[in-house]
Amino acid sequence: MPELLRKSKHPEYHVRWAVVDIIAISGLKTEESVVLLIDLCSDLEYLVSSQAAYALSEIKAVEALKHLWRLYLASERSYFLGAIAAIQSRCGFYNYDLYQQAQMLETQSSDAEQQSSSEIHMHFHDKVGVAVGNVEGNLNYQQPAALDETQKLEGQ
Repeated sequence: MPELLRKSKHPEYHVRWAVVDIIAISGLKTEESVVLLIDLCSDLEYLVSSQAAYALSEIKAVEALKHLWRLYLASERSYFLGAIAAIQSRCGFYNYDLYQQAQMLETQSSDAEQQSSSEIHMHFHDKVGVAVGNVEGNLNYQQPAALDETQKLEGQ
């Protein structure tokens, strides 16, 4: 653990990210590792802080919930809220306020997706007389006039 602590202060973000990854993969859940991950959640590098939040959720660090909530309120980075929800889910906790926040974020993101896809393509086609392949659903099939005439000739 002392080596991980030392490397967590490294100036290169990828080294700090590797420290977080090692803790997450190993499932190392000690008081020191949880404190280290909480500290790395405040890292200015997005990849490090988001991975640290994810690692806390992976090791079910209940003691990190209040810290993650404070970080979320200060930064409004949604991955903190995601980590909180994951910890609560894995540990069987429920918090109505956090649930409402998550629902609100989900609604906002779906609204943004709908607004970004404002281009609509519409294709209108004439009735189909013959269909080849598997057809499902309610079908109102009407034979084309040309087939009706052929059948009349065969029937005579």
